[in-house]
Formats: sequence, C-alpha cells, structure tokens
Amino acid sequence: MRCTLCLLASILLFIPFSGYAQPNSFPEGVYLNVEQLRNRTPAFNIPLRILPKSKSKYKTANFYKLASDIDSINERYTKFKILAYSRGDSLLINSLNNSKYSFGLALTKGSFLVFPMKTKQMDGGLIASAAMFGLIGAMAYTAMSSSQDHSSSKPQYGNLMILSLRTGNYRVLTREYVAARLKELPQVLEQFKKERKRMSLEVLLEYVDILNEKLTVRPIE
Repeated sequence: MRCTLCLLASILLFIPFSGYAQPNSFPEGVYLNVEQLRNRTPAFNIPLRILPKSKSKYKTANFYKLASDIDSINERYTKFKILAYSRGDSLLINSLNNSKYSFGLALTKGSFLVFPMKTKQMDGGLIASAAMFGLIGAMAYTAMSSSQDHSSSKPQYGNLMILSLRTGNYRVLTREYVAARLKELPQVLEQFKKERKRMSLEVLLEYVDILNEKLTVRPIE
C-alpha cells in the first residue's frame, strides 16, 4: 500500500493542472520561508523543471531536484534557498538532505504538510547546514529549540515528516503527534481513538486531512 501511495503521488505531480484553485492549495511559485507558505504568497514565480530521482530506497516517497535555465537560479540556490515550490496542484518541500535530490512531494495540503525527509539527517548536521547557508532559519531553529512532542521523535512511518504552518515547527509523523493536534477537536479525537487501524499510514493521513479542513491558519498581516 505504501508503494502504491508513493506511485500515485509521483503520477499526480506530472499531471497538468486544470480548474480552479482549492482552498488549501498553494499558488504557483517559489517559497523561501514558512511565512510565505502560511500566507500563500510566493516570493516569485518562474518555471522550474522537476527532475525525479531514478531510484529511491524509501517505499513511501521519492525525491526530486529543481532545475532552471536562469543562471542565478542554480543548483546551490534551489538546494539552499528554496523552501518549497508549487505548481498549483502539487507542492514540493525541501527535505534538507545532502543529496542533489532534496525535494519531497507533500502528501497533504493545508496548515499541516506531510512530506518525506531522510530522518537520519535530523541531527546537528542539519542545523549546522542551516546556520551556514541561512536555509529557512525558522524551520531549522524550531526543530532544534522546541521541546514539545519529544515522545514523537521515533519514526513510525519511515521517513515522513509533518510541518505545521501554524507554529513553524516540524516533527516526525507519528500517531501521537496527530492525537495531540486533535485535542482541539475532541469529537474527532474520540473517533480517532476508536479507529482499529489508526496505526496505518492511510488512516493517519486521513486525519491530517481533517486537521487541515478544521484548523486553518490566519495569514500574517
């Protein structure tokens, strides 16, 4: 099932988008920080080529790199300056890994973004890289400084992370994390506790979608 999810996400990435924008969609363009994602205001919009990695050892995701014909938007810029790139129907998020293929496809849309990251990178090297290159400082800083949800630090779903645009924090995706966020929706939380397959990735993503529907984030003015 996980392989199927990965394949479906990869196919959707390359299907041309048509129709009107959905409430939780992100306008097309390049996002350099969390605030721009929260406000749905890209820094700029230029066409970028999305190149998939031919092989991935991760069953739940593949990784991509961005390429441009503009000299100033070189590989170093895309890897160390761009947080996310939206094509309207799909959103790629920088996973901060050491590979040229550092972007993962978001599996959810809204205030809570689930995306792949090579979790072994979540150490001092990640923070050092962010400090050295000034890479999306808010995102890296909160990963280092926040003391919340340490019980959820052990991966349960391979290499999937969740970024909260409400706080700027990102964490390893776990059922404990989702349950903690559902405390704001008591009835939904009780329903979640009764799920017989609540440990499955599919059910977890279903409840993240509910979070995105019910818990919106107000743009920064």
